[in-house]
Amino acid sequence: MENWNNQGFEQLSELLIHFSELYKNESKLSNYCLLWAYDCLLGLERYEEYLNVTEPQRAFGTNTHQSNLRLNISNALGEAPNHIDVLLMVGGRKTKFIENNEAVYRSKVKSVFEDYCERHGGWFKLFHSWGIPEHSYDRTLFAGAPLWDKPCLSFKVKAYYSAYNKLSIIKVLSKEAENLARQELGVPKVGEGWISETELFRKLQREFSASLVIQHGQPSWLGRQHYDIWFPHWKIAVEYHGKQHFEPIEFFGGVEAFRKTVERDQRKINLSKRHGVKLFVVSEHDDVVELVHKIQLYMSSVKFRVPKIPLDQKALD
Repeated sequence: MENWNNQGFEQLSELLIHFSELYKNESKLSNYCLLWAYDCLLGLERYEEYLNVTEPQRAFGTNTHQSNLRLNISNALGEAPNHIDVLLMVGGRKTKFIENNEAVYRSKVKSVFEDYCERHGGWFKLFHSWGIPEHSYDRTLFAGAPLWDKPCLSFKVKAYYSAYNKLSIIKVLSKEAENLARQELGVPKVGEGWISETELFRKLQREFSASLVIQHGQPSWLGRQHYDIWFPHWKIAVEYHGKQHFEPIEFFGGVEAFRKTVERDQRKINLSKRHGVKLFVVSEHDDVVELVHKIQLYMSSVKFRVPKIPLDQKALD
């Protein structure tokens, strides 16, 4: 194979593309054939064309080695790298928001990553300043093919992904890009809803320090559902409901998702009544002081039963 000429690579590329279409129902084989066909472009040193046909289709997930290869090719061509390649080399955030609003997120990644790399002299300068190994290695073509002698890329490549101690910066940038996209679409920033619920939990935990207070309590009879905040000894539950519990929100799946949310909420209400649980439902607009007062009033109106704790017989001996 090392002695193949341009015509050989071109003929193999056509054959592999044909096989990829022929075995489309065998996704793994079909994908391998397509990747090997693209490797023929590398054998032909048609690098621009290779970058075009292997352009990342998604802006989330992880594709470490493929993205690293594309970055090396961009560097060899003297071109600025695709910011999505930088993202996927490390591992792009995969959230429901990003999946549903990928175009907006992708534009924010471009903006945030571009601003950061320009302020630091470009990605390749950054990678080297982050301490990637100076050693370059051969990159063989047709990975996974049962061949003894495989041709190599015409230049050696570097492992940009090996700057392990600094790659977290890219994850921070991706989160910043998501927050900008969320802000543009009027959606709370990453973690804002969770933080609000957690803050409520901590406040109740402080107010009722003499009682056991659990975040995400899950009594067995509740099945796969859970209470946001659970007082097991008092059989008191607190549910923190965002806007999606009260009206359809496109970000959370629209009308159909809202219908399912209402069904789950009603099921939880019914199970709570059946098992004697006092359920408090609050939103971000409710007054925590008022909630604490309501819980205190309820506690004062019921007789608290101390849970039976089995005695350790050995301790009595």
